[in-house]
Amino acid sequence: MFRESARRCHVTVHFGSVEDTGVREALRELLYARLNVDLPGHRRILPPGSVRQAFNRARRFFDFVRDELGVVDLHRVDQPLLDRYARHLSADRARRPVIVAQLLEVPADLFFYRDHLPSGGLRFQPWTGRSPARVAGYRQVRENRTPRIPETIISPLLAWSIRYVTKFAADIFAAREELDNLEAHCASLIEQDSVLERKDRRRSSVSGLRTTSVGCAVKVAECRSGALPITVYFSGIPRQESCRHPSTPPASPAHRYRHAGRAEDAHSTHERRSTPDQSCGARARVETGGMNTPVSILPETGKPWRSRFDARTLATEERMLQSAAYILCAYLTGMRDCEVQAMRRGCLSVARSKDGMIMRHCVRSVAYKGKSARGEPAEWVTIEPVARAVEVLERLSFPAASARGLTTLWPVLIARPVCKDHLSAEIVRQLNRFRDHLKRSFRHPGHAGGPEWAW
Repeated sequence: MFRESARRCHVTVHFGSVEDTGVREALRELLYARLNVDLPGHRRILPPGSVRQAFNRARRFFDFVRDELGVVDLHRVDQPLLDRYARHLSADRARRPVIVAQLLEVPADLFFYRDHLPSGGLRFQPWTGRSPARVAGYRQVRENRTPRIPETIISPLLAWSIRYVTKFAADIFAAREELDNLEAHCASLIEQDSVLERKDRRRSSVSGLRTTSVGCAVKVAECRSGALPITVYFSGIPRQESCRHPSTPPASPAHRYRHAGRAEDAHSTHERRSTPDQSCGARARVETGGMNTPVSILPETGKPWRSRFDARTLATEERMLQSAAYILCAYLTGMRDCEVQAMRRGCLSVARSKDGMIMRHCVRSVAYKGKSARGEPAEWVTIEPVARAVEVLERLSFPAASARGLTTLWPVLIARPVCKDHLSAEIVRQLNRFRDHLKRSFRHPGHAGGPEWAW
């Protein structure tokens, strides 16, 4: 498997999930042949990334044979049984003819691969040589007739993606640098306290919370000199939290712990008991987010493009920035998804044309369609916004990718041990979240340039 971005579930087959021995062995035979035998004029060798799909389609047919005959014996399969299978598939109105045609390719494969199957496969050619598409009533078309994304949708999506990459990225990177410095300071305080006894360590942490300028500590006068950071967004969605004082927005305890050098056990019961009450927020001045990174002004509104950052909204905006860069790379180059996600650090080059008049931006990646399983190196000449997107991606992806020993530009940005490494198919959900984030954040009277989409 040479595509790093391939999802593990797409390249994995669990034969243990098949209870019937006959179905399981028939699947082994057919998949082994498909993965290893090239049949010119009928089938090329099955790409490993499609093995799970082939498994699911073949399993549906073998299950039908077992239900009809009581056992998976291909020598007993005849044309009437195949006709019943075709009618069974077509009976589901929700199943499109193109899907029926793909499922009917399995009996045809069992005939064409018969010399490569230990069981012998089918002894007759299904439907006397008629193609599965004709049997399914599917009219094949050579040209891709998928409609283009309407201009009313792609124009604002592209415009706000460019803004994220060219304008908002600087704020996001500055906020990340601030948070990294704060967490490094917090780690040093924790290390200093690590030599203390547990009781003394707890006393030191609580003392830090009561004396730090962002603690909700203390005397009313001290509260007025600082500000209590609040978190009003979680993954871009307004948070709904119960509070003993409804007039006070929900506080951000994690941010206070970072300032006080108390990051561990942040939400434990004893910590909630030993830290000051949320009611201080009713007396203290409060601020959204709590981070000091300034937020750029939108020229058309004269207001910041978002409220102040906190750790959670920063993580959300980093994923939105990654989505914006993906849109620019995919839409403005014409690269396929697998080609975009094969991009690595250092893939961008800028050089003048032979006549010295034009600066050419080139992106190197790997082309897979019509190539070998390994793919082949390829180069795309593109434009300056894509070059900016690649530069942003190299900086954005470096911490998460290098932590996993990768050079990809498309890692999962959340650094958790249980997370997958590559963005892969998650980009679909992330693009949808980006669309919703834009509509929620910028489509209101305060943002005259907000996206007007018909979604």
